[in-house]
Amino acid sequence: MNGRGLIFGIALVASSSLAMADERVVEKYGDFQCLNGFGLVQPRSNLVKVSMPQITEEQDLGNPLRTEVRINLPIQNKAPTDLYFASDFLFLNSAGRPIAALNVSSSDFRVGRGQSITASGVTSVSGSVGLQAKQLCMRWFIMQVPKSVSSGGDRVEDTAQ
Repeated sequence: MNGRGLIFGIALVASSSLAMADERVVEKYGDFQCLNGFGLVQPRSNLVKVSMPQITEEQDLGNPLRTEVRINLPIQNKAPTDLYFASDFLFLNSAGRPIAALNVSSSDFRVGRGQSITASGVTSVSGSVGLQAKQLCMRWFIMQVPKSVSSGGDRVEDTAQ
């Protein structure tokens, strides 16, 4: 794949405080970006609108020493065609080291034209991420599906602009 039509967005949501993000980069992990504060940076794309993720924890029923962490991320497709969407989250401790990671996506990674969905992901970790995590970092991947493919055609169009 030559990368045309593929958009990489980087965002952060997080620390344990509820202050607004000051958009100052404090750490980077690969394609992840971590900012101070608690907020959500929109993708550098007009294809989607992403809302604040909801993060929940509950004790893992299969193992009482582990906690199940779930993220629900509301997204809205603003593109004139279907999109493939996925995002990754990293929870960092006070030393800036990852303590948990998970992928969040819709059931088939696809978001129909003009639709709103809630992408979700779940992982199991030892202890409580809520007590240990000081930052939550996010990155996303958005690929615009060519109109001929999303409408069932067999010809692939170039979506690069």
